[in-house]
Amino acid sequence: MIMALLASYYFRSPAVNDVITFQAPIQAHLQHPGLGEEDVFIKRVVAKAGDLVQVRNGLLFINGIAQNEDFIAEQPRYTSTLTCVPKDHVYVLGDNRNNSYDSHVWGPLPVKHILGRYVTCCCFRPSNS
Repeated sequence: MIMALLASYYFRSPAVNDVITFQAPIQAHLQHPGLGEEDVFIKRVVAKAGDLVQVRNGLLFINGIAQNEDFIAEQPRYTSTLTCVPKDHVYVLGDNRNNSYDSHVWGPLPVKHILGRYVTCCCFRPSNS
């Protein structure tokens, strides 16, 4: 059995590599009018306020340093513009980078849109043998 929990950010701010759930930002609604306010996304935080972010040559660069991302489905086949993440924002990308509607399309995410951190825990029943 796998359980998924939402943990709030009452006690700490979102951190790089947190997987979060959030309401789609206004930029996403403008680009895809079919999105509703009830639509919830799940993505990974890759950068925080003040960081410079860019995807190029199949790699994610944060502040000019290529990131080791052994958890992504495949290397990105796109190039994004160099973006400075503003105050009270994070930059989020999906782990399936080439098929993800995320910050590389609509920009940094306002922290106020975050619903919580996605946490999983695996529970296994002991076998009868």
